[in-house]
Amino acid sequence: MAEIRHIGGALARKPERAGALGRFNGEYMTFAGGIPVTPEIAAAIHVGLATLTDALTPWDSGSAYLNFTEDKVDPAKFYPATNYERLRRVKAEVDPTGLLRGNHAISAA
Repeated sequence: MAEIRHIGGALARKPERAGALGRFNGEYMTFAGGIPVTPEIAAAIHVGLATLTDALTPWDSGSAYLNFTEDKVDPAKFYPATNYERLRRVKAEVDPTGLLRGNHAISAA
């Protein structure tokens, strides 16, 4: 399964007082996946996803959407550098022991 979603318009404009990711960088976003019911199908899914990613590379804005990313990725990729550093400072202030976490954990500054 693969989707190409148009995200221009309001998703491309950064509203005043936006959060850490106030807008998306690009006009389109892709999402793809599959159901790996057997090891062979899982391998075919990985090949298909890599083929799709390679085909779309010329139009890659360098951004990623956290909710569409299942594999472990450096969370700094999801945010502008200044926003990511701010998130790290907030993490250090409100959760220094790392109680709150997810697939793409932000480490404390």
